[in-house]
Amino acid sequence: MRKTEKELFCAYIINQRNRYEAELQERQRRIRYRNIDVDDLVEFLLLRERANAFDEFAHTALTLLHLDINTKNEDGI
Repeated sequence: MRKTEKELFCAYIINQRNRYEAELQERQRRIRYRNIDVDDLVEFLLLRERANAFDEFAHTALTLLHLDINTKNEDGI
């Protein structure tokens, strides 16, 4: 894998992680400030699970490619 391909892949990982973080924060904000129903909670849990699955994929791929980037914030999200 060439250097530019590795850089693009790392940028993809970081971008996707940032998108999940932003969406999770928005969902948490909605849950915090309004009445919620079961559908809201299910959507939040599914999003959380997708983010966790993506983290697992990213960790495995980065390990296999011997790349080192930090995609988690201080809260571990």
